[in-house]
Amino acid sequence: MWIEIAVDIKDIRVGDTIIDNDDKIKLVSQGNLKYNEFMGLTLFGDCYKLGTQKVRKLIYKGVV
Repeated sequence: MWIEIAVDIKDIRVGDTIIDNDDKIKLVSQGNLKYNEFMGLTLFGDCYKLGTQKVRKLIYKGVV
């Protein structure tokens, strides 16, 4: 079972699973998180409206 939560872009880490703006599920790797002096932190090249838009993070909760 997957649970979707909204988090700040700064809370995303390598290995997290997210839903991007095109509703595609993506796994975050080290090359996907970058810092740009002009745009700040970017995820897959998107700054998520300079950090004001939340990132949709997926958390897997296994069946017990």
